[in-house]
Amino acid sequence: MAIFVHQHYFNYTVQKMVSLSDAYKAASEKKPNSLEILCNFWRENEGTTPIVDQRGNTILHFLAIHGNIAAIKMLDKNGSLTTEQLKKCNANGEIALHEAARFGHKDVAETMLEKEGDLINARNELGETPIYVAAAFGNRDVFDFFSKVSDDEWLMGLRTRDGCTVLHAAVKGEYYRMLIYVSIFSFFNFNSKSQG
Repeated sequence: MAIFVHQHYFNYTVQKMVSLSDAYKAASEKKPNSLEILCNFWRENEGTTPIVDQRGNTILHFLAIHGNIAAIKMLDKNGSLTTEQLKKCNANGEIALHEAARFGHKDVAETMLEKEGDLINARNELGETPIYVAAAFGNRDVFDFFSKVSDDEWLMGLRTRDGCTVLHAAVKGEYYRMLIYVSIFSFFNFNSKSQG
């Protein structure tokens, strides 16, 4: 799919097709004209989220990876962002929220969950949820946010397809401070529920 950028020559408009790579650049660079390019891309593709790379990532995945909150909010504000688009998976079964968790973009995660709270339950091909990914990559701010909007028992009982929990994720990633934090979080939440 292509989008159009208008260039003015001699009092008339010439339409120039913009490639998917230009849309990717707009998603990653966050320049002033990026929002216009992304909006045109969205409009030209009639609100679908075409796959941009060989891993099955969409523009939403790249907006989440690069933390382009301005573009995500703009798409949401003008009614272009749908729940179906937010739920679109890449080849690994990951939605854009997994990428926000991986790269530590809490503001992106907040905006996505405001639009569709059920995204927090999304699992990739390995059974990893966004909170698992946040722990695995040591992104405590995102992990904290997810833990506040999740049910504590559900959160600590999550297991991937191979039986790993959020604690395992922190250990595997060698994020020992995160491990301590998750352990203390689990202990205090368990004790407060057992006493109440």
